[in-house]
Amino acid sequence: MKDNVDIFICTHKDFEKIVSNDAYKVIDSRVLKKNGFEIFGLNDVELSEWYHIFYILRNAKLKDYVGICHYRRYFDFLDNIPNFDDIFKEYDVITRTPINIQISIKKQYELCHNIEDLKLLGTILKEKFIEYYDTYNKFIETNEMIPCNMIIMKRDDFIKFASFMEDVLKEIFYRIGTDLYKRVLENEDKYVKKNSPNNTHMYQIRLITFVMERLTNIYIMKNFNNPKRYDVIITENKYGLKNNMI
Repeated sequence: MKDNVDIFICTHKDFEKIVSNDAYKVIDSRVLKKNGFEIFGLNDVELSEWYHIFYILRNAKLKDYVGICHYRRYFDFLDNIPNFDDIFKEYDVITRTPINIQISIKKQYELCHNIEDLKLLGTILKEKFIEYYDTYNKFIETNEMIPCNMIIMKRDDFIKFASFMEDVLKEIFYRIGTDLYKRVLENEDKYVKKNSPNNTHMYQIRLITFVMERLTNIYIMKNFNNPKRYDVIITENKYGLKNNMI
């Protein structure tokens, strides 16, 4: 059945949608903000797609399968929606195809962001979610990552996933506060890097997204044994990157 899935397209702006199947539902942060939706007092830019995901968790009437993509990133099946009942007989989660970054996750994070944020995640997992700590240590030494928090899960798995992510985020904010722009400004030497897009304050205030992207990988490594992978079609090279992978 293809009417038992919603794949939510997270956006913050007008865009040309390249899919038309009814399974796709656009969720626009501008509308959510207008309606007063907040997470820990924040909305939109600081949380990126997590703003949408937490809204979905709280407010959407979830179907059997829940998917997340973006206004400029789509699973390559596009409108040819698979039969997820059949897929999930064999696989337990759907993600985009991982990318190989050639260096360790830990080193890559240090080069691109503030490594203290990744270390803080490890501390939180060790102190509050110990069952994830070994997986955290394994993951940060690998060189393979699933980027952009693109997933399709069974409804109950999605609820558990999003709820866990919110619990960890609560711990992060408890320790660093919610004024992320202030955090970047006060630690500019640790956040602002030489190369684009990591060389601007506005990019680095999305630090929550960068941490949670790694946590998504940790969660999948810990909880799923047989993922189904799809390549991704990216419609806009937002950051002018040579390989246009993110």
